[in-house]
Amino acid sequence: MAGNQQPRIVSLHRSLTELVALFSLSDLLVGEGGAGCKGGGFGGDTTKKSKLPFLTEPFEGTRRKTLAQLLCNQQVDLRALTELSPSIVCTITPSQVDLGGASSSLINEVVINIEELRAQLRGACENDGLKLLAYDPRRFEQILEMIGDFGRGLGVAAAGRDRAQRLKAQALDWGQNFYDRMKNKRVVVLSSIDPLLSAGNWVPDLIKLACAQPMEVNPGQDDREITWNELEAFRPDVIVVAPRGASLKESVALLPVLEKVPAFERMPATKRGEVIFASGDALYAPGYGLVNGISMLFSSIAGLESGYITERDSFYRLRYVELHRHKLFGKT
Repeated sequence: MAGNQQPRIVSLHRSLTELVALFSLSDLLVGEGGAGCKGGGFGGDTTKKSKLPFLTEPFEGTRRKTLAQLLCNQQVDLRALTELSPSIVCTITPSQVDLGGASSSLINEVVINIEELRAQLRGACENDGLKLLAYDPRRFEQILEMIGDFGRGLGVAAAGRDRAQRLKAQALDWGQNFYDRMKNKRVVVLSSIDPLLSAGNWVPDLIKLACAQPMEVNPGQDDREITWNELEAFRPDVIVVAPRGASLKESVALLPVLEKVPAFERMPATKRGEVIFASGDALYAPGYGLVNGISMLFSSIAGLESGYITERDSFYRLRYVELHRHKLFGKT
């Protein structure tokens, strides 16, 4: 890296923290933040507890106005951040920040331009040379671009290109290998049950990479609220129940709720047992960790068992949950 001093990096998003680790730059991290990060270590390895200062907490407001609220999707402790004297701050911004490019907000009202945000951060840290690496990927290709750009921004361009290429190559390889098992299947990923939401952003892109048909025809948009009648009319061959932020156990626990919905019982996916319960984690992480979400999604569409291209017991099919109802729910 350029300069006489090693950079001091603060990462305000878990996916970027994981990329820093994959780029072998963890020793340069001086602080972290973002949902799911605290105490979690790098790369999803929960056995390695992070000792870095944790700088964010959930944002409870309805409208973001201040620097602390606009730097990432959580609220940043600016005092703690400035005390770390970072030279690089990396983040995935909320949609209210206009990045001025293809990854800018598509729907929500823009309240600040990235250059204004950058200037405010430099002023708060009293460092005119501070670098802010900010992203807002909404499509799969934008995630690949982000990984490459992030590597360049950290001075390890080759590592960024390598990770982006590997992620894309793995997705294309699985798509080719399981093409006959996935082609033309109608697929919906439910990111919430109440309200009922169909997953958007890059999820439809991934379904198309599987040569299947997503319910959402406008990738890059936020998750969309749908009705059970609309879902039934789509006649999904595969339903993936993966609520955002939910563990596998919490996802599985939704089956009794679904069984009370008459439309759910009538769908082709339900009748064939092609309802998959999964953690709402890796599929929505805009980084290299998305490879775990892709492996789960492609396994679900192709009818593969967990443990084939995913970790064993990383997801459950409807038949398994029904057969193990007593163990999973503690009742018959």
